[in-house]
Amino acid sequence: MKPTVKLIKLTASGKYHPVIKPELGSLQIRSGRVILRKGENVGEHITNGVEELLVILEGTAEVIIHGKKTIKAMKNAAVYIPPNTRHDVRNKNSRVMRYLYITSPV
Repeated sequence: MKPTVKLIKLTASGKYHPVIKPELGSLQIRSGRVILRKGENVGEHITNGVEELLVILEGTAEVIIHGKKTIKAMKNAAVYIPPNTRHDVRNKNSRVMRYLYITSPV
């Protein structure tokens, strides 16, 4: 399928909402929006063979790298996660936290 320019609305509710992936018309990029309420996290996972960018849209994210290092990122910040990096994203604040993730194979 040849990619085309498209407008994608972020209107779905729930914790995870895919934005773009090959099945939705991209070549390599995968992206989605995540909404975390107080105390929620996405679960520890590894970026096997992909790099990832987290773009914080609202609230404050705590990104835990390899179970040790914590990076706090607030609204209008981004966190780059290299390939093969074990990490988790959590919201310890009382406000809702929203972010976009963007991944691409290396």
